[in-house]
Amino acid sequence: MTADIVVYGDSPSALSAALELAISSQDVLLVGPVAHVGGMMVEGLGHQDVDWRSGDGDPIGGLTSEFFLRIGEAYAPGSGKRRFDFEAKVAQRVINEWLEEHKVRQMRNARLVEGTQAVEKSAGRINAIKLEDGTRVAGKVFIDGTVEGDLMAAAGVTHTYGREGNAVYGENFGGVINPTKKDQFQVKIDPFVVPGNPSSGVIFGVQNEGVGEHGAGDKAAMGFCLRLPLTKNPSNKVPITAPDDYDARDYEIYRRYLVAGGMNDWLNGPGNVDKNPTKKLFDLGSWHDLSGNFYGRNHEYPIADAAGREAIYREHQQYTQGLIYWLSNDPAVPQAIRDEWSRWGLPADEFTDNGGWPRRLYVRCARRMISDYVITEADVRRRPVGLVTPRPMVTDSVGMCYWPIDFHNARTVIRDGAVYNEGAYFDLTNYRPFGIPYRSIVPKRSDCVNLLVPSALSSSYSGYGALRLEWTFMVLGQSAAVAAAMAVEGNVAVQDVAYDELKKRLLTRGQRLTPEDSAVGIIIDNADVEGISITGAWETHVEPRSDLGGWLHDGNQGQGSKSVRFTPDIPESGVYSVQARWKSDEKNASAVPMEIAHADGTAKPVVNQREKGNRWNVLGSYEFKVGTSGFVSIGNEGADGRVVVDAVRFVRVE
Repeated sequence: MTADIVVYGDSPSALSAALELAISSQDVLLVGPVAHVGGMMVEGLGHQDVDWRSGDGDPIGGLTSEFFLRIGEAYAPGSGKRRFDFEAKVAQRVINEWLEEHKVRQMRNARLVEGTQAVEKSAGRINAIKLEDGTRVAGKVFIDGTVEGDLMAAAGVTHTYGREGNAVYGENFGGVINPTKKDQFQVKIDPFVVPGNPSSGVIFGVQNEGVGEHGAGDKAAMGFCLRLPLTKNPSNKVPITAPDDYDARDYEIYRRYLVAGGMNDWLNGPGNVDKNPTKKLFDLGSWHDLSGNFYGRNHEYPIADAAGREAIYREHQQYTQGLIYWLSNDPAVPQAIRDEWSRWGLPADEFTDNGGWPRRLYVRCARRMISDYVITEADVRRRPVGLVTPRPMVTDSVGMCYWPIDFHNARTVIRDGAVYNEGAYFDLTNYRPFGIPYRSIVPKRSDCVNLLVPSALSSSYSGYGALRLEWTFMVLGQSAAVAAAMAVEGNVAVQDVAYDELKKRLLTRGQRLTPEDSAVGIIIDNADVEGISITGAWETHVEPRSDLGGWLHDGNQGQGSKSVRFTPDIPESGVYSVQARWKSDEKNASAVPMEIAHADGTAKPVVNQREKGNRWNVLGSYEFKVGTSGFVSIGNEGADGRVVVDAVRFVRVE
């Protein structure tokens, strides 16, 4: 079997790459190692993290935007609106119809053979891949569309997995995080089978080791889980029974947590507690001190063979099933919580080929390529912090990343004689949208000249913590496909694809490559050092949770004496939409005076900060000249309440 371009994988990258190539009339074959294409979008990840934290969908263009539009049409035909939360079954139907619409040639359940026979390679070029059933698939260019980087690894491309440690790339967060503050236990739990007796061993779910030195590297990675849809609808509910070999002692850590007074919004019931008998939850996520994340049990997954990965999946599935059964039935669980959990079951209309359970784990991080450009913490940061100075924006962007460094815990260990979570970090106070360089999705020339890697791309553990969103993978898959087509057309190595032409084609296909050519724009935050000047005594408010950013407020005092000026460095003269964000509250002023200095004069809008919070509010569109002559000033003169200052952005308007 042969094709000019072979896409191997089932992730959103594989999907968009295959679609792009088919739409552009390229000879493409999509080789899927499993039965379903779409990755976590069809395996229970119903919420795509498209909100104010990731630019409200502004960085998303091309086929990725079209996917969310098709999802919107599936729920509300004729609406013309994108939708970012959905059921797995709906995503699967949309994807299958989309692939059929463009007659994408596919193979399903076609996994690479294990061992050295998987890839035929000569002179730095992949000639063919071999599948488990013996099929040989030849091609001119290959795209590894797996999150695990399986084709990349089989081709001998330089890569890594686990946490490389802070010292490798000069990062603040590249290895062990000690202390770990996020998703940490707020109650003390004895880790030993016999409380107080280390010689008795540790209870299930705890690794018998200490936290370790901050920044040290290891082969750990953030915990995996099942992204599980659930329902209360009796006509669509499959009861969650005890799994084979169920043992209530496996959940001793949860029992001790409850006895100690611990509680979180996962353990008290799926989603918001209610009695709606038709309630369906698209996605039971896990990001808590105790939840469905199974810390420490996934560290061998990136390099495990198919049987090993299946065993890791099965352990996670059985453990999750047992946990829900335990929460629904065990006398150690408060009655109100048992009552709530026992109302829920698996939706009979989801994953019908797997008993209602997602068929794949949520693999948050596996292998990562190491190429000529490694995306690190320095790419993600907006302001200098600790060891890191932000990198300049790249000049060869093929898509945008807009998410903070985001780690779940990697281990549950022991500190000061108590159970301790290690590895979680999520910082919304210091990050930025940035362009993902083409260099990060192509291998080193010495490794391979006809392979692109859009999901297991070149990044540190920290950098990957920001990159690992499904929509980001999908954007990169389309860009990789356009580059692959150019490599075939020009008969050149993927490293020699002319970026200027690639950029032109990507923009023509609707991709958004930088904040300037998307609706993300130039953002100035209250915590920035450059581009902001403050008059008067403002108070800084930081949300109680460490993963939420802060903002300034005037304390409803000193009216007329306080102001904050945001001065952008405009890269190109033109018309810009000026927008502001604030935290809304009934204590805020309903008439906050602003001043916008632009090329044609001054505008003085007044805004109501009691409403429309946590969103970008348009103040108007104005002409700005190149440089720093324009500004936005927010004051408190005549304000009838507290004035809040958070962020301002300038978005170029064509």
